[in-house]
Amino acid sequence: MYAKFYICDMNETYIYIGKMLFYNAKIVIDKFHYTQVVTKAVDNVRKRIQKELSDNERKKFKHNRFVILKRKE
Repeated sequence: MYAKFYICDMNETYIYIGKMLFYNAKIVIDKFHYTQVVTKAVDNVRKRIQKELSDNERKKFKHNRFVILKRKE
């Protein structure tokens, strides 16, 4: 029997080991680490845009980080 999927985080070492030990398996990055990378990227864009705003506009958006990251529902 062989593994169809190898689930790991985004660390290159884990991916390398997965390719060596489970060469037929599809490598899948786990949801937590994928979400973490996307969240950091969105937050970096938000910070960059906020720096370009006036002081008054920046104060309005200061605590809206979670509004941007929240599900649309």
